[in-house]
Amino acid sequence: VIAELTNGGVDRSVECTGHIDAMISAFECVHD
Repeated sequence: VIAELTNGGVDRSVECTGHIDAMISAFECVHD
């Protein structure tokens, strides 16, 4: 699905739902 939505793929993909602190932490881990 991600490849279809992004026309080829993404560098990183994070699945993290339901807990704001977990979402922020996941984003900070992969943010350049």
